Amino acid sequence: MPPATPQPAAEGGGAAIAAIGLVVGLLVIIGVVVKVFDLKQKRESEAVQLQAQLSDALLREPSLAGLPLTPTVHVPMWKGTPATIEMMGRVPTPEVKDAVLRIVRDEAARVRSDVQINAENRVLHLGSRHSSHHLEVKDAVLRIVRDEAARVRSDVQIEERLSVVPTMARVA
Repeated sequence: MPPATPQPAAEGGGAAIAAIGLVVGLLVIIGVVVKVFDLKQKRESEAVQLQAQLSDALLREPSLAGLPLTPTVHVPMWKGTPATIEMMGRVPTPEVKDAVLRIVRDEAARVRSDVQINAENRVLHLGSRHSSHHLEVKDAVLRIVRDEAARVRSDVQIEERLSVVPTMARVA
């Protein structure tokens, strides 16, 4: 009898190990994607909660009633990075602007210890200087329209329906 020759390992064994490795790799990737998605949802939920609390704090202050103030909160995905609060809106005086920022800072610190407020160029003060400028522009426009209308026709009546709508101006 000839000596026994060793039999090679099953030919499909390598392919089976590769397939198992591929399935395990895909499961790990799916698990990581699900974890990241869950973390993103959690951070968005934290942002919405903080934004709602800031809005409520501003609404509770009677002196700010009727002012168009909007806090927008961004909470980064990774811990250790501060939440960012962007305040936008218009206020009548610099004192009211300071009060708004103080209320937001206090409320945010009560909820989270790591916040950063970006509002310096977005919460805008519209003082009397801006209002008087808009009235001057309105008067100048009406004067030009009246002069041109009188030059073309003498029987033109001009109805004054221009309203002064202040635009947002930056406050240093």
